[in-house]
Amino acid sequence: MSVFRTINEVEYADARRTVMVLGCGRGGTSALAGGLRELGVAMPNAHPLKHEWSPVGPGENPDFRAIRRNIGQINQEHRIWGWKSPRDVFLADQILPMLTNPVVFIVVRNIVDVSESMMRHSVTEFEIGFNEAVKAYESVGKFINETIYPALVVSYEKLLDDPTAFFEFASAWSGINAGEEKVEAAAKFVSGDVTYKKVSSELRDLSFSRTELDRDQVNSFRATYPVFISAYARSVSAAEDDIKNLYVQLKHHRDRLFVAAKERCDAIGINLDPSIIYQFSELDRNIFSEVLDLRLAYEHRKHEDDAQSLDENAGESQPADVPVPQTVTEEEYELARLYHKSYLKARQNFIDIKKQRQKLQRDIDDIIEKQLMIAEAK
Repeated sequence: MSVFRTINEVEYADARRTVMVLGCGRGGTSALAGGLRELGVAMPNAHPLKHEWSPVGPGENPDFRAIRRNIGQINQEHRIWGWKSPRDVFLADQILPMLTNPVVFIVVRNIVDVSESMMRHSVTEFEIGFNEAVKAYESVGKFINETIYPALVVSYEKLLDDPTAFFEFASAWSGINAGEEKVEAAAKFVSGDVTYKKVSSELRDLSFSRTELDRDQVNSFRATYPVFISAYARSVSAAEDDIKNLYVQLKHHRDRLFVAAKERCDAIGINLDPSIIYQFSELDRNIFSEVLDLRLAYEHRKHEDDAQSLDENAGESQPADVPVPQTVTEEEYELARLYHKSYLKARQNFIDIKKQRQKLQRDIDDIIEKQLMIAEAK
């Protein structure tokens, strides 16, 4: 079985290429990007271990004029170049027309493995990792279905099984046309230990980059958890409305059942214990207060930290290709743990309230069944 699948053919007249690596975070994009660097694809400004960078730049609102300038500058410096940034899948359709002879490499990994990798390396809960992977691959699928550009799709698991076959084909198909030695170097890169590692041409001391990987764990909480906690808050609010309606139904059926059952029992001389029908749990109306308090505390601390960071970095500039050495402080970890605790509490409360809603529905079903039995007995 093939380890790769092509979408559209490469039909460019000249040898220039711009490579874009897409996929899901923790889905094998670093391994593929590192292999492509060994194959001869220049990735200027890339992180030396994660091989990640993007001309899109940071932030939620991309500046497309700046992106075009970044691309134009690198075009002047490199004949074959590219980058890897999983989040750029959401902007691929807007960026690709700016590129010279673009070819897209897409790596896809088993979603369960992606989620477990997020748990190990980013301390991200399995449920969040799974949800994020599904969203990313949904965008990848949309891109594959609609793109007019040449793309090569590879299974991460099968890439590891036969990296030489993949990079031989990738080199010829894309027009990179690397020699045998570079193909062997690319295959070697994705063989054996598949953790973050540098390419053979990297000569710098990378101890500071390891610290940046630690920072990724903290940033995962800041970037991802607020969305899910807000979603849980909305879900709990909707669930509370459902439970209020269920209480109305429960009271209605319970009262009808009690009257009918009492009449039946009185007729045959049996005393009916009302507690048999009136047993059901009460809703904790303050179920989310602790979670929201934790979230507000975190947001306040984060706002102060961000403001302080902006003041400290004002007027400073760093070359784009040299990551800034930073230390992850215990305070940052504590803030991340605070949000993590808030998320776990939110999730548990949501599960508890869903269980309560299910119990109320079962109570109503039981009452209706008892009414039917009483009616049949008459």
